[in-house]
Amino acid sequence: ADIVTLHVPLTRETHGMIDAKTMKACKRGAFIVNCARGGLVDENACAEAVRSGHLSGAAFDVFDGEPVRQDHPLFAEDIRDRIVLTPHIGANTEEAQSAVATIACSNLLAALKGKPCENAVNLPFVEQTLSDGSRAFLSLARKLGFLAAHLVREPVKNIRIALRGPLFSPGDDPICFEIPYHYSPFSVAGLKGFLEYSHGPEVNYMSAPLIAADKGIRVEEARTSGGTWKNQIDLSLSVEEQRETVTVSGTVTEEGRQRVVNICGYWIEFIPEGTVLLFSNHDRPGVIGKVGTLLGKAGANIANFALGRKNGSGLAVGALQIDDDISGAIVETMKEDVDLLWAEKINFAEAL
Repeated sequence: ADIVTLHVPLTRETHGMIDAKTMKACKRGAFIVNCARGGLVDENACAEAVRSGHLSGAAFDVFDGEPVRQDHPLFAEDIRDRIVLTPHIGANTEEAQSAVATIACSNLLAALKGKPCENAVNLPFVEQTLSDGSRAFLSLARKLGFLAAHLVREPVKNIRIALRGPLFSPGDDPICFEIPYHYSPFSVAGLKGFLEYSHGPEVNYMSAPLIAADKGIRVEEARTSGGTWKNQIDLSLSVEEQRETVTVSGTVTEEGRQRVVNICGYWIEFIPEGTVLLFSNHDRPGVIGKVGTLLGKAGANIANFALGRKNGSGLAVGALQIDDDISGAIVETMKEDVDLLWAEKINFAEAL
């Protein structure tokens, strides 16, 4: 393309998506325009690409760090004639303000008529009215959705949330969310956590069912009288034609501590807090030692370790809680050097 424009939200996947390698692959003489979100483009690399002549120019009205510093690389004198920079005005124009007012009125009329109100951000229930135990499960459901999103490899078509135990007012008939807003708080919390992995923190409790519907995801809720624990949430993600299903389960102890208790049939117990490295491996000696050695070389301190095994599978799932975050490069090194089947880093601080 001669002109590359960006129209995506800023998430973990899109941050720095236009980097030096991507710019090098662009057509020589192309232009880059970022009016979407700061951080999508590596601004240092962009300045160098313009300076070298590989890019003919660039335009920005959003920046990785705002307000922009005077020594920002895009302000350099030698490329100023090929760079267009404007203030980040967002929706602060007369036309945009008029459109926002129209949307607000339309949403208000829809709400008064009992129709879905797509841009509302307030909850249909008051979280503060829930008991301490219910609030802990609400937070747990969100973390389970966030965790499961890291483990699925293909686009999800079905999400099933099973609420087990007396806390969730058991009933045998599953409720399918064909129309947004027919949900329990716990189910939408799980849905919100799942969508936050790809859509970022902008997903809220009101928009989560609408986003799922737009993506063609069928959401199902089931309530049963019991599970392995007194109260338990099982969250399952399925891809098209059930080629892959990922199920994670969690509970809250009598002391109010959240626990992940099962991942894809492997019984394992860890606290969903901070940074957790999850991985699967062939169940044989030496694997855990190699993983620990690599983390030690990277300066990462292991706080807790849990291992889950499944009889007859010859495989195991491990969970390492570490005190500090680690880079994706370290995780990739582990996959190669330790011969892990898969490995994922989950930062639960992003799902609070």
